[in-house]
Amino acid sequence: MTDDSPTPSASLLDQLVKATVASFQRDEASENHEVSAEEFDARLLAIAAEVIPRCATASAEETLAGASEHLAALRGSRAAFAASLRTMGGSALDSLEVLTDAFYDLGRDYLVAAAKMQSADPDYRRRALGSLHARACRTAPEILLLLEGGFADGAFARSRTLHEIAVVAAVLGRHGQAVAEAYHLHALVKVVRLMKALDQHQKDLRWAPVDEHELHSATTQLAALRRRFGPKFSGDYGWAEGAVAPLDPKDSVSLGDLERAVGVAHYRPFFTWASDAVHGGAKGLRSLGMPLGAPEILYSGGSTSGLTLGSTRRSRSGSSRSRSRHTSSGSIPPLKRRFALPRSSRLPPSVRPALAMRARRWRS
Repeated sequence: MTDDSPTPSASLLDQLVKATVASFQRDEASENHEVSAEEFDARLLAIAAEVIPRCATASAEETLAGASEHLAALRGSRAAFAASLRTMGGSALDSLEVLTDAFYDLGRDYLVAAAKMQSADPDYRRRALGSLHARACRTAPEILLLLEGGFADGAFARSRTLHEIAVVAAVLGRHGQAVAEAYHLHALVKVVRLMKALDQHQKDLRWAPVDEHELHSATTQLAALRRRFGPKFSGDYGWAEGAVAPLDPKDSVSLGDLERAVGVAHYRPFFTWASDAVHGGAKGLRSLGMPLGAPEILYSGGSTSGLTLGSTRRSRSGSSRSRSRHTSSGSIPPLKRRFALPRSSRLPPSVRPALAMRARRWRS
């Protein structure tokens, strides 16, 4: 293709364009016949397969060579941003941190007291509530760290998890050992699903094959649980079947049903809203870190906006890196300007029809 070594500072696009032009200019046959679209595609794929690894290696070497200086600047930027954010909401963050630590102490004291009341019978409910409390104590600091970093979307998404933990704990707290036992046994539903999925895709994932005997044993145990608790036990919240009634008796129990059962259905709008930051839908493309009324901005880092839901206050964050790392869509040059080639780098005439055909297809 080309013997030119990639310039580390040059973009991948520049390298691909340079290699493509050089390839077709050296090919004397391209002057004698018109290159088809298929031939153009094959040539471009071959060039990309050669250029991309070389550019990636050169870029990695350049990045690592200046890693110390870059990391020092990056950490300084983060420290400046954190200080700026603390001036805006430090008291709220402090309150959350103190509250999180207080609930950690409550959970520890409860488990210490419960350990002194040992019983011959398994206490499924205590085990479930203790484990859920511990998980909540892990999740809350995650939310705090995300807020301290200015990642409102991430904090909102993790609050969705904290909400579900609280709802499940509330349901278990209102029912007896039978429901709590079903809750523990329900883990097998997810285990079987995962084992089957890994078994199906283990070659593509380069994962060790699932042991057939273990999968058969787990499937057999799940079938026994379905006979014991009913066919809907395999649903996402099948452990709650019989304890919580769905709106439609034909449906399986859902998180919404659990919310209604413990009187927190009014939080459903927030849960749905937070889900936008979890999934890949179009609604999640607009970040909470985007100030209200601001032009379209592609946020790629922390922001001082969005830390208060429903706030109409405009963000004090400007374009400074210490406040937010983002790229404004208005600063992107037009495609025509970005992809225009110098006259000395024009492709041979025989290649232009194929390139024009591909350009029309890309635009459509």
